[in-house]
Amino acid sequence: MYQKGSSIALRIDKQRLEIRFLKKIYAVEDHCIGCRLCEVHCVTQHSKSRELVRAHRKEVITPSRVRVSEHGPISFAVQCRHCSEPACVYSCLSGAMSKDPISGLVIHDRERCIGCWTCVMVCPVGAVIPDITTSKVVAKCDLCADIEMPACVQNCPNRALLFQEVPP
Repeated sequence: MYQKGSSIALRIDKQRLEIRFLKKIYAVEDHCIGCRLCEVHCVTQHSKSRELVRAHRKEVITPSRVRVSEHGPISFAVQCRHCSEPACVYSCLSGAMSKDPISGLVIHDRERCIGCWTCVMVCPVGAVIPDITTSKVVAKCDLCADIEMPACVQNCPNRALLFQEVPP
């Protein structure tokens, strides 16, 4: 069982107490070659089948929650930074965007979203994107909450994405 507090997550076990810090994804622009495999694996992870070929050929493609930004010879992946002061949360009209007070993650509730896209306009890094393929709501990085390491990090061939603990 996990109980989380501010930026520290505590795993409570009957015999020991383990302290783990919140993890975030960091881009290493010197290692990124702009191959966009992070985008491919993000789409695959958030598809119904979670199979590479099926997700891209036979299913409605959901937008990648990570995108590669290229400026001349420099490229790097951009995804939600789970900001400590998230403008998307403060501007959300319906309360669909929230910051989990325990884990510190910025969470999007698709059911509450009204599709006004205010969060898209105020995100300082452009990480909240309209999901026009399946509905009028938005999509953002959820750190692949259902697996241990985000798919983009796990499948980056050059280790241009790091999933590291953030000290409090």
